[in-house]
Amino acid sequence: MRSIFLGYIFLCLLSCNQFNKTSPNKPDTSWQTSDQPPVFPGCEQHTNVEDQWLCFQKSISKLFFNALKDQPISNTFKVNDTLWLHLRVDHSGTVVLDAINETDTISTMFQKIEKMVSQFPKLSPPTKTNLGVTTQVKVRLPIQVP
Repeated sequence: MRSIFLGYIFLCLLSCNQFNKTSPNKPDTSWQTSDQPPVFPGCEQHTNVEDQWLCFQKSISKLFFNALKDQPISNTFKVNDTLWLHLRVDHSGTVVLDAINETDTISTMFQKIEKMVSQFPKLSPPTKTNLGVTTQVKVRLPIQVP
């Protein structure tokens, strides 16, 4: 009787196809060089993706330079270092400050920079060209504070 029971269990395990199931294919969501980056107003004339990224970098750097020229951080917060700003361009093209130096999300400096970022113009959102949908892009931007 015991051997029949073990044989039945063994047969059930062999016939079970749950172990061999493969997961459904997911679309490739990693960033590809052919994907459309976020585009600042004034950078639309660039047709090459590399040129659009360069224009994005120059435009965002210029915005921070102008904002910090008017209201320097070092005078207010006594910072003598490089700040790493973690920015996100969301699905609607809005630039959002996620953190400073990976962890700061509540300090007065964070709030001041967040206010600067909220005044940035709306961008054309990044697009996954293989899926045809808008997406988010995260950018880590160094700001050298004298």
